[in-house]
Amino acid sequence: MKQQKIVDALDGVMAAFPAYYAEGKEMAKAYVAGGAQQGNRLMGNFDAAAEKMAAALAAMVQETRLFSQ
Repeated sequence: MKQQKIVDALDGVMAAFPAYYAEGKEMAKAYVAGGAQQGNRLMGNFDAAAEKMAAALAAMVQETRLFSQ
């Protein structure tokens, strides 16, 4: 049962990663193309994706810790 919770948490990380990667890549391109002015415009989208990614990773870490106890 506990192992399934780790698998589910990992699924959450895998689900969050594509948006995190895509937003980061888009923001980086904007910074290169137009400097801070253009890159900063996309920071909010990246921050939202990063928050989801961080929450998914935290859940995975928590489930892994619980399993190892």
